[in-house]
Amino acid sequence: MEEIYKLKPDVIIATKFRNEATYQQMSEIAPTVAVDQLYEWKDTVKLIGQVLNQEDKGAQLLADWDRRVADFKTKMGHRLPIKASIVNFRADHARIYYMGFAGQILKELGFNRPPEQEGDKWGIKVNSKESIPDMNADTLFVFNSGKDQAAIEKIMRPGQVILCGKTLMHTRKKHFQGQ
Repeated sequence: MEEIYKLKPDVIIATKFRNEATYQQMSEIAPTVAVDQLYEWKDTVKLIGQVLNQEDKGAQLLADWDRRVADFKTKMGHRLPIKASIVNFRADHARIYYMGFAGQILKELGFNRPPEQEGDKWGIKVNSKESIPDMNADTLFVFNSGKDQAAIEKIMRPGQVILCGKTLMHTRKKHFQGQ
């Protein structure tokens, strides 16, 4: 809370799920609006526009996005759809994300997901070699988060990803190994 206080925000946009316990404290720092989920990002942009009384800027941002999506799809042409996986590596496991913010963006851009990744839940934790094939796709979007970057970097060696002692991906060959 101290770091948020130091920022002197005019308004705080929070999620009910992650910030329910701290909502009152945040409200004492600045007016606070709690939403169900932020990954419905277009709804969040509209809400922020309303809260800040700048709905025209929110509408412009969304219109610009729509133009960029159309431009991307035009440039990609017949190459779409591309099967894509979204993976997040942690110090002790990996995660395959099915939907959420990144999944919605990729879907709108014309990517599709492997059949085993379709569904309404957030995704899965990958703790074993048996789940590695679930990451398989034509394109792998990797984002890493976590506080233990050194441990994550041990998992992600240059040119390859090692999970559970098994080579998952070799970036120079641009395909999955599975050995």
